[in-house]
Amino acid sequence: STPQPRLPVRKDTFPLVTSNTFEKLAYSYAFAQSTKLSVFESIIDSTIEKTKKIPESLARYGTTWMSRRNIAKQLGQLFVLRCNVNLQTDILDTPEILWDFDEWESKYINGKRYFAVSDRVRILNQRLDV
Repeated sequence: STPQPRLPVRKDTFPLVTSNTFEKLAYSYAFAQSTKLSVFESIIDSTIEKTKKIPESLARYGTTWMSRRNIAKQLGQLFVLRCNVNLQTDILDTPEILWDFDEWESKYINGKRYFAVSDRVRILNQRLDV
């Protein structure tokens, strides 16, 4: 197949240079992964907000109102979130269909880059470092 021209994604506009369904699918996968990542970002923001008083209490008073068991549960929840982002979702993976139609992978990569998926995952992981 002939290489497709590379038009940049700008101002939330994804230029389609063909009528091929796989071109639309490649951008759709990037959009879906970004949307899924937004859900995780929201959950993690909420979790951090709910638990931020624990380290603040430890720093200020040297103790906290929570038992060791409950603190371990909170740490476990953060670990589960990290596993969900990195291991149990396809956010970091190239969709399998693009393995068979790799001429469209560059469209997917452009979309993923536009949505800053890799950078956002890296930032989430840094936020989950405890």
